[in-house]
Amino acid sequence: MYTGRVSEAIALVEGAVFSQPERFLHEAIVLNLATMYELESSNAHQKKLKILSLIAQHKGDSFNVAALKLQPQ
Repeated sequence: MYTGRVSEAIALVEGAVFSQPERFLHEAIVLNLATMYELESSNAHQKKLKILSLIAQHKGDSFNVAALKLQPQ
């Protein structure tokens, strides 16, 4: 990411999270992914909502969704 390859970093992390959510869906990873979304895209909110759906499906209420840094739209 520090070399300006944010899109590649996002693809790498998303690949891990979506392929094995039980293993890679952790608050620190989600926080980093949310930050990368904000740096890369104007539709970061939609991408974060996709991750929120994945969290609801695989982690439930025990996950601290503040890691997504969602703002009311």
